[in-house]
Amino acid sequence: MAETRIPLDRWGLISAPAKYAGCYLFIKSSSVGYAADQHAGDFQIVRRRPGLTEHHPDNMSTWVSSADAGKWLIDGGYDFELWLDNAVEPQWNPYVTKPMKWDAFQTEAIIRAFKMSALAAAGQLADAAQVTADTEWARDIVEQEAWDGKLPIHVLDEMLKDSDPVFLEAVATGPIEDLLSYQPKKYAEPIRDKAVKDQRWAAAMKHVNVSIDTWEELPRQLRGLIPQPDPDQ
Repeated sequence: MAETRIPLDRWGLISAPAKYAGCYLFIKSSSVGYAADQHAGDFQIVRRRPGLTEHHPDNMSTWVSSADAGKWLIDGGYDFELWLDNAVEPQWNPYVTKPMKWDAFQTEAIIRAFKMSALAAAGQLADAAQVTADTEWARDIVEQEAWDGKLPIHVLDEMLKDSDPVFLEAVATGPIEDLLSYQPKKYAEPIRDKAVKDQRWAAAMKHVNVSIDTWEELPRQLRGLIPQPDPDQ
């Protein structure tokens, strides 16, 4: 092995064996938090391949005694290209950056995954539970970017080019509704400008539900497209 001393509590980029090259390995010193557990004093070894889902067949987690951890790695033929610093996570998802770039590469992938998540949530897919787990990352990104006021209008425009009514309603009741509720000063006028000129946007407004206080603060033309909330609700 390239390093005879294996760092604990750090992610190592695997170079060998070849079938796991590109995966990361993490050896957790586990005595803390497991005093009354059967694994007290053992090490937890986690192997994970970067990608869109945690359910890759190369991913695994196992426990070995602290005395046998080195032997486990040698018997497995493990070698490492590098070790990340403590508390540094690998870049698991190639479509997620901080901050988000929202270039064509990211936008296309996130919209595709967000749509699958919406269809799964609506019960439109046979493997809904698995799809939901595999696409949660996209829903989280869209939601957080909307809350933070960082979701570009062009991303919503691309979403609304889709013809699936279930997905279009999810876009309206998800990111568009969040933008108008949490970031109205930044987004109300740009959304109004889109909605008064583009039938796709106008149709989406019919599904938006905001509070009466938010609705009353929206531009007049936008209020005409969004259902007026019940003031008693």
